[in-house]
Amino acid sequence: MKIDPDGIKFIAIFLAAAAVSLLLFPPLSIIFVVLAAATTLFFRQTVFGGEFPPAALVAPACGKIVDIRELDEPEFIRGRALRVSIFMSLLDEHINYAPLEAEVVRLWHRPGSFKRADLEEASAANESQWIGLSAAGRRILMRQIAGKVARRIVCRLKEGDRVAPAQKIGLIRFGSRVELYLPPEVRLEVAVGRKVKGGVTVLGNLG
Repeated sequence: MKIDPDGIKFIAIFLAAAAVSLLLFPPLSIIFVVLAAATTLFFRQTVFGGEFPPAALVAPACGKIVDIRELDEPEFIRGRALRVSIFMSLLDEHINYAPLEAEVVRLWHRPGSFKRADLEEASAANESQWIGLSAAGRRILMRQIAGKVARRIVCRLKEGDRVAPAQKIGLIRFGSRVELYLPPEVRLEVAVGRKVKGGVTVLGNLG
């Protein structure tokens, strides 16, 4: 297990607060130690790439699939798409991974609100980072969506990058949602309610 650099400062703050509390009011130090441990789990990275069958689509985040539906996606796909929505709770690992081998062809950020990320309205209303991918001539859209507690989206990509399946590409702090917009003919192997592990679970096949 590794800890994402984004989380180290939070862990350090809680441990420093625990040390000060130990001198001033020892019972309070227990709370800060628990917060440091919880933050460590939140920023953990347990996946470091892997091998997958050709055209496999890998889960971009840990969490539960809360919605699968076909809809129009006018921003990047510009047509019908199959959307897979994954909700990450506070207990899930919050590292985000590339879903397949692809080129990053477009990146853009959209401001918005911070509604509960497990709600359908969060998809349209919440702040989000959009990642446009091109794979074998087909367009795939990945969206990192902030939640009620999550207030910072980290995307460590730039346009022109090539990514591999299960490659670490960023994270979202403290409870959030990740969506994939796929060609409608994609064969999925998962269903709503399924728990998935980012960088490990195969969602389906691009074909």
